[in-house]
Amino acid sequence: MKYTNEFKNSKFELFYKFIKNDGLVPKKSERLHKKKIYSNLMNNQKMTLENFEDYLVWDKKESIKSIIGEEINYKKLNGQIIDVSFEDNDYLKIHMKEGNILIQIKDFADFKKLASNVL
Repeated sequence: MKYTNEFKNSKFELFYKFIKNDGLVPKKSERLHKKKIYSNLMNNQKMTLENFEDYLVWDKKESIKSIIGEEINYKKLNGQIIDVSFEDNDYLKIHMKEGNILIQIKDFADFKKLASNVL
């Protein structure tokens, strides 16, 4: 997938924290290492882009998890979201006392609009 340099630049600091938390350790200078990663990202270096895409997936899942505890009203299900789980890489299961909702992850933004009370 192609990303604009503006988009990559806006996500870089969080991406760098993500890869550091994943175990990436600079051999010498962190400043030089960070510049090299940034350069690789801007120049679409394959391995760096793969890591960037992994970061974007992780980031999306983390933002989805933020709905836990929210009260929703969606297709006759009213109640609090207890948990969310990911089925394969395409589906999201939203767990509630009243039942579960299975949606495609790509439709999550639409779900948030339709489910009243979800921010």
